[in-house]
Amino acid sequence: MKRPHICLWRDLTLSDMETLERVESAEDVRRALSHLLSPEEKVCEPRASALLDLYYFTVRFCRDNGFTREQTSCLFSIMKEIHGTCVETSLGNVDECYQYFKELLLCHAVHRPPFSIAVFTQQQLPHISDYVLNTYFRHFKLYKYVFTPQVCLDLTVSYEEDSESPEQEENGNVTSTSRPLQEHEDQLLGQVVQEEGVETRTTSPGGRTEGRVETSTRFPKGRTEGRVETRTTSPEGIAGGRKGSGSLK
Repeated sequence: MKRPHICLWRDLTLSDMETLERVESAEDVRRALSHLLSPEEKVCEPRASALLDLYYFTVRFCRDNGFTREQTSCLFSIMKEIHGTCVETSLGNVDECYQYFKELLLCHAVHRPPFSIAVFTQQQLPHISDYVLNTYFRHFKLYKYVFTPQVCLDLTVSYEEDSESPEQEENGNVTSTSRPLQEHEDQLLGQVVQEEGVETRTTSPGGRTEGRVETSTRFPKGRTEGRVETRTTSPEGIAGGRKGSGSLK
């Protein structure tokens, strides 16, 4: 945060105050203020109108309350300093600006040279605070929106091509799978992942039953084969059968 400093005769000199005292109408005061502004403050519309209104109503407030030339010049510079602090960043800094305003006002209310001087009386301080709060800080966001530039983010992302990976395909797309990774996947899957066989045999007094179950699975083609074979023999005769063979793809 900025350090408070004495603002007496900084923007409106004694000659400028004499010029303002010679004009009476609102249009003449506005015209005189527009000529007294520094060249960098002659901004385009609508900023120029808002800035001119801020300065005009500050001078009018000083006239209505019977401020002296020194007091009018000091309050004019305080308002200009507060406005400059407000628009120097696009971030919300209302608390910092108000704290800076209070320090500036106290800097011109206590006689302690060279750090501060007693320009305003103790009775004038509440009136000045109420005026600044009800005018500038009440419309702080509006001044912030009009006088601060819009911040736009233009984000561009670029990728550098790797010598090993990714590889460029014929259609212009980039594939991120390299040859060592493909070989690793082939080894992981394998041509034959699982092969197993189960053989069972059961004998009973009435006959003999033989059975055999064979299963096999192949990847990555995803083909599964299974086979079930059953044979039964009894004392009266021999009966053979075969059931349940099939394949799943």
